[in-house]
Amino acid sequence: MDPVNKQHRNGILVVAAVLVVVCVWWMVFVPYARRYKADKGEAKLKETIQAIMPLAGARTHSVTTERLTVGRGYNVVLLTARGIYSTTSDCASVKNHYKEEFARHGFTLRTPRKDARVDPNGISFSTPDYDVSVNCLEIPAQPLIYIITLNSWYVLD
Repeated sequence: MDPVNKQHRNGILVVAAVLVVVCVWWMVFVPYARRYKADKGEAKLKETIQAIMPLAGARTHSVTTERLTVGRGYNVVLLTARGIYSTTSDCASVKNHYKEEFARHGFTLRTPRKDARVDPNGISFSTPDYDVSVNCLEIPAQPLIYIITLNSWYVLD
């Protein structure tokens, strides 16, 4: 076989092998990178909600996270962490506690728009990364239940 033809054939085989490796990379590893980014965001969200100290004497019932992937091509991820607590205190005490607690963690109290329906048993906070709501559920003859919902979203690359 002519050495020039052999070099030409070897060059084509090398290019084909590189293309196969790149295709395998995109098919196998890139989806895991997206999942890793979502898992990392979910862990950070749960860490953030667990760093917020509950009202003194409150009982923690659960802290959960949820992930919703939306958008064309599933490239937007909405992460939600939810904590459910109960206390013998009233809703005003809960709201006052979390106004101070969220401020200590860099959250800003959101004031509702003038045309928005305002929930008297809830307050909202935000940072550039998170939106938070604290809502009280008053059930007669039961301890006060309150729910903290922490939301974050990001676009997958």
